[in-house]
Amino acid sequence: MSLYSTLRRNSEPTMADIEASFDGNLCRCTGYRPILDAAKTFACDRHACSKPPAGFEGETADPKAEGDAMVCSSTASALSKVSAVAAMQKPPFPQALLDPDAVSPTPLRVVGGRVTWYAPSDLATMLALKKAFPQAKLVAGNTEVGIETKFKHCEYPVVISTAGLAALQRLSFDQSGALVVGGAVTLSTLEHYLAHELQQRPRGAMSGL
Repeated sequence: MSLYSTLRRNSEPTMADIEASFDGNLCRCTGYRPILDAAKTFACDRHACSKPPAGFEGETADPKAEGDAMVCSSTASALSKVSAVAAMQKPPFPQALLDPDAVSPTPLRVVGGRVTWYAPSDLATMLALKKAFPQAKLVAGNTEVGIETKFKHCEYPVVISTAGLAALQRLSFDQSGALVVGGAVTLSTLEHYLAHELQQRPRGAMSGL
């Protein structure tokens, strides 16, 4: 998903752009080397690293090297054998994700053999569910539950998702100039919001953040 969103924003990313797009992601299975090497085949400068890294096969390190040259991996030479990605029609992006505020959230309840999953559509319903099920697990990104259940042997018969709550997705500045961030705002959303605000506000106006 990180690579997909990067390519949607920029059809010709550099290898440095691709590496930056994976910042903050966790990979507990293969590690990042094969993922990054595959992702870099989409880079516009993938052939710039066709030579071995500095220090190998007679190459010497260049202390003045900057930018994309510093992101070449030891297997980057394989990228020189990869042809450009064939032009194709861009896969459709769900309209609801382009403008989530335009879609009315629908409350959900999914009942399984051992777990009941609730996805309330408003804060009042979520609070009512939490009152009815005090031991329920609140999840947003839901990245930690797998670790807790598998290794810590935790059990959560009732799970409540907060991802669809508009009240927890808000980003704004209050009257004092403080930034108010909802509890379910993703880091990528916050990053894009701040980048936009930095462009719109006078220089130094957000230095206190």
